[in-house]
Amino acid sequence: MKILKSVASLSRLAAVGAAAGLMVSAMSSYAQAAEPFKFVWASGSVGGTYNIIVTAIAERLKNAYPGTNVDVIPGGSVTNTIRLGRGELPVAMINLIPSMRGYKGTLEVKGKLMGPYDEIRGIARIYNSHFQFVAPADLPANTIDEVIEKKLKITIVPGGPRGHIGVLAMQDLLKSAFGITFEDMEAWGAKIVYAEFGDAATMIRDGQAQLFTPLTAAPNGAILDLANSRPTKFLGMSDKSLKAMEELGYISAALPANTYPGQTEPVMVSATTDGWYARVDTDPALVDAITRTLLTNEAYFKTVHVRLKEDFEAKTAHVGLAAPLHPAAEKVYKELGYIK
Repeated sequence: MKILKSVASLSRLAAVGAAAGLMVSAMSSYAQAAEPFKFVWASGSVGGTYNIIVTAIAERLKNAYPGTNVDVIPGGSVTNTIRLGRGELPVAMINLIPSMRGYKGTLEVKGKLMGPYDEIRGIARIYNSHFQFVAPADLPANTIDEVIEKKLKITIVPGGPRGHIGVLAMQDLLKSAFGITFEDMEAWGAKIVYAEFGDAATMIRDGQAQLFTPLTAAPNGAILDLANSRPTKFLGMSDKSLKAMEELGYISAALPANTYPGQTEPVMVSATTDGWYARVDTDPALVDAITRTLLTNEAYFKTVHVRLKEDFEAKTAHVGLAAPLHPAAEKVYKELGYIK
C-alpha cells in the first residue's frame, strides 16, 4: 500500500506540473518514497543491442531507486515472448513480430502454436531493426533470393541462436517467399548453424561460414568488427520477398548507405520494431518506474546507441506496440502529456 500511495501522490504532482523541471522533481520525489525493486529483465545476446539498452536503463533505474537490484539476463525475442507469456518473467525486451503472434496465439515454434499470451502488455517502443544479410565480399550472390535460387552450398548462421528474432524472420522469409524450410536448404547441401552474433561474425571472418542473417539494430557491433576486419557485402531482398514479408507484418526499409565500412549504397530489406513488454499482473509500481525513467531521460538514452538516437521519441513510444499498453505505463504517458 505504501508504494501505491506514493504512485497516487506522484500522479497528482505530475498532473499539476507540466514543465520539464517539475517532471524531474516528481521523479526524484517518487524515487525517495518508493521501496527498492528486485526483478529479472530478459534482454538478448550478451553484448548485443538488447543487452546494451536494457543494461543502460537498469543502471538509471538503480540510481533513481536506491537499493534496486535488476538481474539482466540473456534471451531472444521468441523465447522472451514465451517466458513472459507463461509468467516466468515480469519484464522483457521483445520484437514486434513474436510479441504480436504470442499475444494472438499464432507464434509457431517447431510446428507448435504458442499462446495466446493475452496477459502481455506494452511499455514502450524503443527502436527499429533491419534484416541484415552479411556475407564475404566474394559470395556469388547480391540478394538473399539468389542464394536460395542458386541453391548455394554454404554455411549459414540464420539470425543467431535458436529463439532469436533473426531465426524466426529467416523462417518467415523462406516459407512466405519460397515455400521452403531450413531442412530443404540442408537437403541441397547448405549447412545451418546457430550461433551468437560475435561467434557468427568470427565464423565469416575465418571462412567457416558464408552468410549471417540477423534481424537487429544497425549498426551492430559484431558486424562492424567483421566489416572492419575483412571485405564484406550486404545482400538485399527482391520486391517479391519484400512483399511476402510485408504480408506477415514486417515493413520494407533501406539499410542506410555507409551503415558499415564498405557498404556505400543503401540496401532494401525487411524491418520491424523492438520494445519493452510486461505482464498485466507485473507490479504497477515497477512498470511506472521503468516507464518514467525512460521517458524522463530521453536525451541520455539517445546517447546509448545510434538506433535510439535516430528512432526513439518519448512522445511516440506508446505507438506501434503489439499489445495493449500496461495500465501503469499508460498513466505515466498521460501524466507527461504524451497521451491525451
